[in-house]
Amino acid sequence: MATGLCFGLFGLVGFACGGPTGGQPAETAEVSTGTPERVAVTALGRLEPGWGVLEIGAPPGDRIEEMRVLPGQEVVEGEVLAVLQSHDERTAQVAVRQAQLAEAQRRLERARLVGPVAVEAREATVRRLEADLKLASADLTRTHRLVSDEVVPERDSEFQGAVEAQARSALDEAQAALEEERRSRRLAVAEAEAALARAQAQLSRDEAALAQSILRAPVSGAVLDVMVFAGEATGDGPVLRLGEVSEMYAVAEVYETDARFVREGQRAVITSPALPRELHGWVEWRSRLVHKNDVLGIDPAADTDTRVMETRIRIDETGVAAEFVHLQVDVEIDTQN
Repeated sequence: MATGLCFGLFGLVGFACGGPTGGQPAETAEVSTGTPERVAVTALGRLEPGWGVLEIGAPPGDRIEEMRVLPGQEVVEGEVLAVLQSHDERTAQVAVRQAQLAEAQRRLERARLVGPVAVEAREATVRRLEADLKLASADLTRTHRLVSDEVVPERDSEFQGAVEAQARSALDEAQAALEEERRSRRLAVAEAEAALARAQAQLSRDEAALAQSILRAPVSGAVLDVMVFAGEATGDGPVLRLGEVSEMYAVAEVYETDARFVREGQRAVITSPALPRELHGWVEWRSRLVHKNDVLGIDPAADTDTRVMETRIRIDETGVAAEFVHLQVDVEIDTQN
């Protein structure tokens, strides 16, 4: 009986262990080690107009003469937003510069006209003296021949030589005066051109200063806020803020570990208790730069140095989003579409 019990135990152990009893090994369960597929990525974000909020500034030390817009007002590109106190003074300065430019242009024209006339007069004198010298040289040659033939006395040859020398000296002086006249006229034209260039530069500078005395909308959009009103001085800060609210975005700060799941074209849902309803949009762009988060949650224990990558989501319903610029929102990006 003891032997049979041992045999039964031996057979049981052999069956369980696949030992020398000839039993097959037990099948083991297959364990999956793959990473689960990500369905959605959530992140904090903020609502922004197309390409953000534009801060319109003015030169420090001036003053607002006239503010022509109010918060919430729609404006078009190039529309006047405000006029500075320096506008009238700079307008008058531009008028002075324009008069100086006109005078410089007249002086240049006069220099270009007078120069050729004066040079031509000197050239005419040179040509006349060249003829006189040629005649005197011919008379001297003829006199030398007559003296050699003893037709006229020697003193006639000396006299004619003096005449020829005087004519040559007069021609040398005239030629020197001609070169001086040419140089002087070239210098006068160059100086007039330089004066014209200076006048043009001064006018351009004052026109630029005049343009700065009028604040214009760089893009079409809406006035989000006015910080400096009529009568107040301008400083280093902006005068007003402008947003291109015809295109609204949710700028989501996606955790760096989740950014690899985000692709252009993916749909997203934007929510906030402040919004009348949830908004929808699609991923238009994702930054390649990792940086610290700007949007902070309400949890005081949250990590304020989280590394994130900004993702711009273009919102379908711009009308609702335009009423909540810079609102903190929750963003859920569907990574499966």
